[in-house]
Amino acid sequence: YRQGRIGAAIANYERALRINPGMEGAQHNLAQALANTDRRLPRPAAPRWERILLFWDEGLSPGFAWTGALTAWCLFWIALALRAWRPLPYLRTMATLCILIALALSLSAWAKSQPSRLAVAAAERVSAHYGTSVTETVRFELHEGDRVLIDEQEGDWVRVVLENGDRGWVRRDGLV
Repeated sequence: YRQGRIGAAIANYERALRINPGMEGAQHNLAQALANTDRRLPRPAAPRWERILLFWDEGLSPGFAWTGALTAWCLFWIALALRAWRPLPYLRTMATLCILIALALSLSAWAKSQPSRLAVAAAERVSAHYGTSVTETVRFELHEGDRVLIDEQEGDWVRVVLENGDRGWVRRDGLV
């Protein structure tokens, strides 16, 4: 950021926040870097299924989600063993609750370990084309610091998706 490479700085702050979503320093620095971009585009949203099913896991780190899933899984088996040894009515409810928590946290952990591939425009202007050639018509332009999702790759070209759903092909060397 201090070297004036806003695109690279934003990409690295995003990486830091993917590892530790609660890192206040990275949140502050990201907000400061985004304030210095031309368009201040919002971060592209996660896929629809992820927004619907995992609306609750925003602040969880991947490590916490895996640990919580493993703990709930172990508690599920302990509840089943206790129920087989001594059938108490609340053990069935406890086992059901534990397996549901384990499944939810496992899904959260899996989604966090398979994040959407975020890229950031690294040059002052990056042209997004209709196809994988510089002779193709320019569909839109990215400005340094604009965040996009990588949808597909083909050679030296990647298809990017904006927050509003627009798609275009960009040369890979224009992104970080």
